[in-house]
Amino acid sequence: MDKKLLKYWKNCLLDAERRSRSLKKEARVTLRIGDKVPEFILRKDIPLLFPKGKQKTDDEKRKIQIAPCVFLPEYENGWASGQNTPEYPFLISATLLPDGTFQVCDNKSERIPVFVRKFLSPNACNDRTIASLSNVDRLLSEFDIEETDWKIYWSACEKLFQDATGLTFREMNYADKPEIIVVKAPGRGMAQKIINLYDKLLESKSSHPLLELLIRKKLETLLPVPDRQQVYCNKDHWAQMSGEFPLSVSQRETLAMYTDPDCSDIFAVNGPPGTGKTSCALKKMVETFHADKDAQILLLSYTNRAVDEICKSLASIAPAVDFIRVGSELSCDEAYRGHLIENELSSCNRRSEVYERIRNCRIIVGTVAAISGKPELFRLKHFDVAIIDEATQILEPQLLGILCARGEDGKDAIDKFVLIGDHKQLPAVVQQNTEQSAIYDESLLSIGLTNLKDSLFERLYRNCTATVHRSYDMLCRQGRMHPEVALFANRAFYGGRLIPVGLPHQIESSDTICRLAFYPSVPEKAGASAKINYSEARIVADLAARIYEDHQTDFDESRTLGIITPYRSQIALIKKEIESLGIPALNRILVDTVERFQGSERDVIIYSFCVNYPYQLKFLSNLTEEEGVLIDRKLNVALTRARKQMFITGVPELLERNPLYKSLLKLIESF
Repeated sequence: MDKKLLKYWKNCLLDAERRSRSLKKEARVTLRIGDKVPEFILRKDIPLLFPKGKQKTDDEKRKIQIAPCVFLPEYENGWASGQNTPEYPFLISATLLPDGTFQVCDNKSERIPVFVRKFLSPNACNDRTIASLSNVDRLLSEFDIEETDWKIYWSACEKLFQDATGLTFREMNYADKPEIIVVKAPGRGMAQKIINLYDKLLESKSSHPLLELLIRKKLETLLPVPDRQQVYCNKDHWAQMSGEFPLSVSQRETLAMYTDPDCSDIFAVNGPPGTGKTSCALKKMVETFHADKDAQILLLSYTNRAVDEICKSLASIAPAVDFIRVGSELSCDEAYRGHLIENELSSCNRRSEVYERIRNCRIIVGTVAAISGKPELFRLKHFDVAIIDEATQILEPQLLGILCARGEDGKDAIDKFVLIGDHKQLPAVVQQNTEQSAIYDESLLSIGLTNLKDSLFERLYRNCTATVHRSYDMLCRQGRMHPEVALFANRAFYGGRLIPVGLPHQIESSDTICRLAFYPSVPEKAGASAKINYSEARIVADLAARIYEDHQTDFDESRTLGIITPYRSQIALIKKEIESLGIPALNRILVDTVERFQGSERDVIIYSFCVNYPYQLKFLSNLTEEEGVLIDRKLNVALTRARKQMFITGVPELLERNPLYKSLLKLIESF
């Protein structure tokens, strides 16, 4: 018997039992007792929870639930979480005695605390996360349900919560006046009995004919990529968001929205760091479109390095797909030079053979510049879709030729466009400042074109988010950073919407490893170059040596460590300090600017701010604003390159003059 569907049903029921409760709307008693263990409520408060008209007798035991912690609408630094009311992610069941004291539940199954399912990953893209479902289930399976002493039981519940989330009840509560909420327990239905039945069936090795009949062939309807109805109608069925499905829920939603026939001709996908813009979302889109045997696909990006990444994704598709890359050998990774158009056409002797080869190849890849320089391509074939990666680095004029391309019949050469990017990371490089590139023409302002420095992606994204429009979506599940490494960028720049996928390195314990640290430096003496800092160079070199020592057996210069700093002079100084260590492997690590690191990742990143004077702060940032929130795109990119550890060095007295840097240092201090 294939038990996959049976397990899915059981998980759905478990999730229903762990549903969220809106305690703000319920009759409740609030206890403000600090760090003390709650032991009772006043007898006069009992009727608030159990009105006398609804009680059988005055001496009966009553079932209650206690919420010992609260998810606040705002974090400690004032960043909005996306919710405007408190939420309660953890509930403890108890028995209320007639005198108002608390007692451990008589029913052992009710002694297991409830982690509300919507706060456990994998979850919906707009929900906050406190822990992973797999870790919580493991901890709950080990929880002692034999304990009957109330104080010991309460301490065990808090330890369980701390093991799962890394926080105490007090730490996830109001800072000045922590509160504990007591409410009437909800009625329980048949779910637990059915769950017990499922457990017995899952453990059973014998055949059950009726169950076989129920689940036979049903698995055929559980597609890895569900259609739009499955995604939108079943969003509360958390059990389908598991490792058995190849895409996260936000990636599946994005794919479902774009492939919807009602979608507009241009679709924007906002992909924050580590959400799999190229490796997962673009690849899955290509696979989906390529399944249509007549579909013609054009794949574009701004840089050759980004096009190499697209080729890498294409090469990983099974069964293999045929593609041609437009470009030159000098700018193409050696692994993909066989796909270059000049090599693909080298065996063609006649023009008709060239035409047939290009027409029969359904995937064409290249930079925007390379494709724009081949207008004859659009006379040879018509494309159903063009997917443009890293679209936030491409200005509108650079895309106009492709957007307006016409085929030999005078019709649009491309039916639909998908723009993939993140306007909160580094934009296109423009020499003019914001004032010089500002637009004042009323007709252009009316379509949202306010500045020539903005990309088409950014303009369309602003226009879409200003209205209810189904032409954009955001990927929210990131598989790059450990949650502690991602914490600042997630809160400050993405409203807490980034959720870890739950890969092994993201669920590693932080007990023996420092995830985020700041090492103070001193400024150079007055009159020295502003673009070097000797104390930071030495700090960076010492850290590099320690990291190499910790990873000697598995150190990979292209993956383990990277160093970011804003100036070429500081890059040279850091390389000199590292060279003096006498460790050959460290001489081959990448030490570069944040601009060169965009799109890359390392297990450990060291960031040297190299700020010696206050005036440098304004050159260090690349600021934008969204919904009143200030976003530093350079800082965002720098902080989101690290997978496991992020180390920062700078002059604290100077950095604290910048509000964002001050918030970052404050967060690091709290670790």
